[in-house]
Amino acid sequence: MKNNVFEYEKEITSIDVDFNLDMKLSSLFIYFQEIACLHAEELGVGNDATIDKDLHWIITRFNLEINRMPRYGDKVVFKTYPGNNNNFFYYRHFIVTDKKDNVLVKGNSVWAVIDGKTRQVKRDPFNGYSLPICALEGELPNPEKIRETATDYLFTKKIRYSDIDLNTHLNNTRYIELIQDAFDLDFYKTHKIKSFNINYNAEFKAGDEVSVYTSNSNPVIVSGRKDDKEHFVASLEFKKI
Repeated sequence: MKNNVFEYEKEITSIDVDFNLDMKLSSLFIYFQEIACLHAEELGVGNDATIDKDLHWIITRFNLEINRMPRYGDKVVFKTYPGNNNNFFYYRHFIVTDKKDNVLVKGNSVWAVIDGKTRQVKRDPFNGYSLPICALEGELPNPEKIRETATDYLFTKKIRYSDIDLNTHLNNTRYIELIQDAFDLDFYKTHKIKSFNINYNAEFKAGDEVSVYTSNSNPVIVSGRKDDKEHFVASLEFKKI
């Protein structure tokens, strides 16, 4: 770790990519989640400070700018560091670079800690301890509320065992898979994601049914609902290839 920036080197393998040999958005989020967890352990806000006390980190918002997705065989460096925090919401930045330090992907996210029993956000979960703050040139602004919504119904999925994480709710990366599936194979043959924003508004539990909607707009809006309540909404910009 250099100057509070955690780094993780990774070679992109077959399980990470799609048929274009580009890294899938959901795979990207898997590694973001993993390095955030590893960095939290180093900073003293990992399992001992959370799970062992029935507290859980959750993501509430995330935005991304993608210059180029990592591709099969690429050797890349995932980097993450904490931004501002107020002991209620915690900002965390992400960067993916190639071996020459060219920036491929930049991200910014908002996290919170919830009580495992009440499922409510816990204020000052670490008893006055604040994460060390880092700021780098060119980082993305803080994610904002997505005010648009989607109205065109696509499909419904039931949440099952393999979708659930250690917090006993739908893992954040599974939301990304639902969003990816809002577009068919032919679309991905001619389009790549340029930017991505998501608001995680409410959790899904095992047995819940998620209804996925989209919009014919630019950027494209994809949302997921349960009983007409919007649990997530995402905004995506694409570029033609």
